[in-house]
Amino acid sequence: MKFNKNYKIFIVDDEPVYTEFISAVLNQAGFNEICSYENETEVLDNLYRNPQVIFLDYYLKDSNGLNILRKIKSINPDIFVVFLSSQEKIEIAVSSLKYGAFDYIIKNDDAKRKILLSLNRIAIMEPKKKSLLTKITERVLFFNNLV
Repeated sequence: MKFNKNYKIFIVDDEPVYTEFISAVLNQAGFNEICSYENETEVLDNLYRNPQVIFLDYYLKDSNGLNILRKIKSINPDIFVVFLSSQEKIEIAVSSLKYGAFDYIIKNDDAKRKILLSLNRIAIMEPKKKSLLTKITERVLFFNNLV
């Protein structure tokens, strides 16, 4: 899999075991700019650092992931947010995708593979997203010049 190893990645989870697991997976894949946060305040206070990807747990001590996702997307809609949660309820997964999550991964034996697959999909999507944004901007400027 080909990744942009320069991604800045945030992990938001209040369980050290999972934070260490995700960090290890990312380090093995060659990522080295990884920051971990335990709560909503910490991650929101650090969004100025412009992460490309955030791995977000659903249940945190001070909030739930959907509330944090909404706030992240209102501040920077371009961040790829991947839920990584023990929650297997389909309603939660659907809600997370509805509010802008890129992916929803259940913490289980297959999580490592799914984390890497999600990062691979992000690596494929990111240039397409930038290209589309450029085309839209060019068209808006073109039509503004006509008026």
